Amino acid sequence: MTNFINRVGAVYNEEANTLSFEGRDYELPLQEGIKTSLPGSIDNLDHLKAYLLELGWTPMEWKERDLTKDSKKVKLQGEKLDATIMRYVDNTLNGPFKKYRLELLGIKDENKLAGFLFDQKDKFSLMVPVSPMIRIGTEKKLCPNLTKLGEQAEFALDVTEYLTYKHRKNSIAGGKEDEEGSPLTGYLSQVRPDHRISTPADTLGANGGRYKHRGVCNVPRVSSLGGQVLRSLFGCGPGRMQLGFDFASLEARIQGHFLRKNLMIVLILKLKFLQ
Repeated sequence: MTNFINRVGAVYNEEANTLSFEGRDYELPLQEGIKTSLPGSIDNLDHLKAYLLELGWTPMEWKERDLTKDSKKVKLQGEKLDATIMRYVDNTLNGPFKKYRLELLGIKDENKLAGFLFDQKDKFSLMVPVSPMIRIGTEKKLCPNLTKLGEQAEFALDVTEYLTYKHRKNSIAGGKEDEEGSPLTGYLSQVRPDHRISTPADTLGANGGRYKHRGVCNVPRVSSLGGQVLRSLFGCGPGRMQLGFDFASLEARIQGHFLRKNLMIVLILKLKFLQ
């Protein structure tokens, strides 16, 4: 709720439990809506996607999330899980993707959405559609079905590039500043007195015991928009050499190692075909 209040320019008074919006104070909880529409913003990607759907866009990929886990991939239980499910239900029924989410979930009666999700909350995972993807695949190319819309959807590429450049800028300088104008987040906020940036990490910090980076992580590849600029910011100083490496398809290689026997591979393929 806090993010929504900030996004629409309202102010929440916790002590009085009131909401100040456009010069008026409203007691919470509200029984009726106080405004039915707000001006669109280039920073509101959901607004853009909803408009593209109205133009006839058929997304090839949808972003999904597992309702049984939080943003840090930690398993949710009890009241926290129930609250997460209800937030998704409310967001679906009152959001721009209602029709499409229900179709993807195979639900014809919106009143059955909550029951459908709660019936599956004890499963290992509960994957649900969140929003359509404008850029798809590992190369993050524009969805081909957007290209098919022709001139009426040409602006979509410009908007996504603007948002990408904005993200790149925030990676460097952050989005917030302190009273002196210094960035609170981003690479610049981590510069030490010796003009270097630390790259702390937890060798067992990620879900499943994997390596977890802090501060500097997920730097875009050189071939990505603005990736060359971001990568060029890092160096090791004169007289030294900087090396970088990563595993190539590690999970697939390990899987192939354990499934190296042809007979086992044939059996798995047959089982998938029968399903």
